[in-house]
Amino acid sequence: MDASLISFNSATRTISVLYTDTSNFADKEGTYTIKVTAQSPYTSTSFSFVLTVLNPCKTATKSITLPWSSFSYNIFDATLQKSWTSDILKETSSETTTLCGDWQFDVTMQNGDPLIAAFTKDLVAKTLVTASSDTSLASPQLLTFFAWQGLYKDQAMTQLVTATILNPCNS
Repeated sequence: MDASLISFNSATRTISVLYTDTSNFADKEGTYTIKVTAQSPYTSTSFSFVLTVLNPCKTATKSITLPWSSFSYNIFDATLQKSWTSDILKETSSETTTLCGDWQFDVTMQNGDPLIAAFTKDLVAKTLVTASSDTSLASPQLLTFFAWQGLYKDQAMTQLVTATILNPCNS
């Protein structure tokens, strides 16, 4: 039995499961077989049960909704800035923010490549800026927006964004 996760109070005869060290959740996930034994001076009996410990950072239901999943940019405009806040995120319980860490974000091209020259991201300011006079970029550009908590990038939520770069001279 993992004493840092599962404890037994012999006075109250209760088993407790509690672990709040967020840096080691992954080490504690799993299935534990607990054996309970009752003993008297003349006999003993026991039973076992299985306890499954889940990581709330992986099991909580989360969703993302960007207010600008598609937008257009005219190459003759100076810049177009899109921003976001943590309000775009929904989760099933407030404890996941406390346990799992701050929200992190990223934006890439849909295929995972870095953003093309028309886009710049500032992940601290939570902004995506579109600015270009390159007429060869005039077309729909597909981006992927990512959001995850703390160290759980493998649990990232994604939303596809269509950014249409317009050249009004070719309309």
